[in-house]
Amino acid sequence: EGRGTGADASTAASLAGVPVALRHLEQRLDAERRQVDRQVQRLERRIEEVACASAAGGRWAELQGYVDGLAETVQGLVRNSDAATTGVAVTVPSSAPPDVTSSLE
Repeated sequence: EGRGTGADASTAASLAGVPVALRHLEQRLDAERRQVDRQVQRLERRIEEVACASAAGGRWAELQGYVDGLAETVQGLVRNSDAATTGVAVTVPSSAPPDVTSSLE
């Protein structure tokens, strides 16, 4: 009987450490879960920043396109006005750089 009691005691001692190990694992899991939550929040904020910057960049490019189009229209009107006052028809492609139109004047 002495032998069985010794084995039971060592098994009981081993089992006594299980609740402590479980608490340790739960604490570690909670800490890792909080860390992952923080990382996800940082990632979401970064995605929002990039999305806002991309949208702003797109709006800026759209505005730049409008300004370029307006500049071409004004150059065309000036050329037509100059041609009408001098009586000379000037045809310059709208894709020509501004220095081409100034050299024709």
